[in-house]
Amino acid sequence: MADVALPASSSIERTEKVIQEVENIARSIPEVENILKVTGRGMISGSGSNYGMVIIKLKPWANRKKDHQKVQAIVGQLFGKTSGIREAKIIFFTPPTIQGFGISGGFEFQLQDRAGTPINEFSKVGNDFIAALSQRPEIQYAATSFDVSFPQYEIDVDVENAEKSGFSVSDILGTMQGYYGGVYASNFNQFGKQYRVMYQAEPEYRTNPESLNNVYVRNQEGTMAPISTFVNLKRVYGPQSISRFNLYTSMGINGSPNPGYSSGDAIEAINEVAAESLPVGYDFEFSGITREEISAGNQTFFIFMLVIVFVFLLLSANCESSIRGRSSEIKTYFNDIFRSYIRTCSPYALFWSWSSR
Repeated sequence: MADVALPASSSIERTEKVIQEVENIARSIPEVENILKVTGRGMISGSGSNYGMVIIKLKPWANRKKDHQKVQAIVGQLFGKTSGIREAKIIFFTPPTIQGFGISGGFEFQLQDRAGTPINEFSKVGNDFIAALSQRPEIQYAATSFDVSFPQYEIDVDVENAEKSGFSVSDILGTMQGYYGGVYASNFNQFGKQYRVMYQAEPEYRTNPESLNNVYVRNQEGTMAPISTFVNLKRVYGPQSISRFNLYTSMGINGSPNPGYSSGDAIEAINEVAAESLPVGYDFEFSGITREEISAGNQTFFIFMLVIVFVFLLLSANCESSIRGRSSEIKTYFNDIFRSYIRTCSPYALFWSWSSR
């Protein structure tokens, strides 16, 4: 798969042109069987006119037996061939090993702002951390969809003037929400299905800041006034959306280890870079399949011990059939060992109490 992200506010036509170029490059690789491209939504980046994705289907494994035909080698080729496309950030990745655990294979973690710093400073820290992480030989790529360069309007409400005129801030913002953002009002049933009722101004009446002159707000006494009297718009830049992870403002970062390195090597590299480069007030937590991998890794010792015990019991059962004279003593001895082990493992205690009846 490929995630394509152009600069903020890029047109969908410009995005389509870049995605078409990525498709042409991918089709030049003999191991590619088919391609699906989508404009307006990225697998990692999200929704927007400047996002897109390309889903690449490779030929069956039976036709890709050589080393240069494996998926990681093909991903490396795609990175190299698309490096000349400067107007977009293009990331190639494989699907997650287990569907539902994250977006891509490799690693996934959340960078957290635990000090409540300005969003632009948080973005700078995140980009510096990704740059430092990309210098490690274990990391093939690391990227985030967090971008603070989206053009926006900041609404400044003249509270004093509004209160003098008998209008509350909630009345003004609620009116703007209805005209520009849309409001869920009710439901209705038709043709055996339930539909939502949303009210919002038509697109031609909310295309520019001057449209505020045609929007009126009503106070509790029924008096109407143009909303532009109480609202000033300021052109600013900021992120398209802000997410939180464990209550902290967060930035999702995805990546993949280089060929020849395991996911464990990548996790260790992330920990080392975080300890060296993250300033005070910032931290990170693994998420998705990486979090599950770390959690399951702590159980490896107990799993091996359980396997050894079962192999031991299986071999003892074979020995019992050849020792007729002392079979009852040996059986009692090993049953005592097995019973004491099961009692120390709470998940199997219920099974032992049921099977011993």
